[in-house]
Amino acid sequence: MLNLPLDIDAIVRQVLADLGAKGAPTSNVSSNVPSNARGDVLPQKGGHGGSEKTTLRLLDSLVTLAALEGQLDGVREIVISPKAVVTPAVRDLLDKKTIRLAIGETMGLSENTVAVATLRQTLKPTIQPIATVDQEKPGVWLVLHGQKRKPEMLLHFLQQESTLAEDSFSCIVKATQAAADRLKQAEDTAARVIVVTNYSAAAMALANRHPAIRAIQVATPEQVIQDAAVIGANMLVLHADRLSAYRMKELAKAFVFQTTTQCPDVFMKALT
Repeated sequence: MLNLPLDIDAIVRQVLADLGAKGAPTSNVSSNVPSNARGDVLPQKGGHGGSEKTTLRLLDSLVTLAALEGQLDGVREIVISPKAVVTPAVRDLLDKKTIRLAIGETMGLSENTVAVATLRQTLKPTIQPIATVDQEKPGVWLVLHGQKRKPEMLLHFLQQESTLAEDSFSCIVKATQAAADRLKQAEDTAARVIVVTNYSAAAMALANRHPAIRAIQVATPEQVIQDAAVIGANMLVLHADRLSAYRMKELAKAFVFQTTTQCPDVFMKALT
């Protein structure tokens, strides 16, 4: 997260003051949200004078247990953006607490609340998908090694969110060599390769012998984002037999939505 030289809450309070001066209601917005909060807690009264219902709006593109820590008291609904990745652990926690998960930019929010949430999102950068309406989709090369069936859920996601090229290999050595050649020739620094194989250890060892490849193999979307950011990973290895179809898609989603695959200089010097 970037440290911006801005007092975000001060700006938000000024906007609320301006709205209040025009006669717009502002009681739906909490004024004491800390500047490092990941979302906005929005109190809402029931339509028949019932108890207060609280909605938590999250701006994160990856919703983890850490993102929810200390924010669920009194919350009955969480609103996330359509592109957000929700980890299985979070879904389990919300089920246990009977908290509703809603998807949508403005669901359950007043006009003032939407304006404030939009202002916070503008001033406080979060990890955002790189495939948007105004931006070119990332290029992804899907390498299938020794797979009798294609991973349909993964394919469907990649076809929707990326410019997809697909290839199949019977030899993991040839697959990683082809991946290295492709990444080396790619002019786009956002080029990515996803390898689906049952020989993930061999794929990792072979891939990372090539200077053009920075491969990672992880178990959770959180680890994808963390590990990919450290080395500017441009290859994700998925072990087909150890991952469910849903988990493969979620890992790929976190990988594809990384904003860059550029390797930091400190590591690039050692890897080339």
